[in-house]
Amino acid sequence: MLINSDNNNYSSYTSSVANLIGNSFDSSAYYYAYNWKFSNICKSLLTPVVANVTVAPAISLNQTDSTICSGESSPLITVSGATSSYNNFTWTPSSTVVGSIGAGYTLTPTITTVYTLTASQTSGSFCISVLNYTVTVNPEPPAITVVPATSSICQGQVQLLTSSLATATQVTIYEETFNGANSWTTYNTSVGGI
Repeated sequence: MLINSDNNNYSSYTSSVANLIGNSFDSSAYYYAYNWKFSNICKSLLTPVVANVTVAPAISLNQTDSTICSGESSPLITVSGATSSYNNFTWTPSSTVVGSIGAGYTLTPTITTVYTLTASQTSGSFCISVLNYTVTVNPEPPAITVVPATSSICQGQVQLLTSSLATATQVTIYEETFNGANSWTTYNTSVGGI
């Protein structure tokens, strides 16, 4: 609030928090300017709080990844360590997970998938442990077509069969460039098969 000392004019201040219109106690004693701060937020006394940080009980998987063919399941996955310290186990995604913490789990994805197992406590220290497991899914081999699919012949006759593979994404099973050193072992150094 600003006050003019020559003519005692008060510059009033009005807001949603306060309304100042002048000094009603002693008009001869005042300052040229006041710097007041108003707040409509109520605050309680501060109370110190002690936070105890608990280390989550350690758990682990018997393996962290596997490779399967399409349509197969992963090997049995078991959880070891302080499993009794947790009372909730959740896999994400969960739609292709079968099993339990006691019996172990198998995973059957249709594509390569990274699974997350979250172990949590619903009481006590409320600790959480997160483990990951990756299943790499190899594609199915291409379909084989045999022509003719069925045939009736007489005994002693020969039926010529032809086959073809459906188009598929190539998968490298083994590759050798024959450049540089190799790890081959020679077992037979005979000449002419002798």
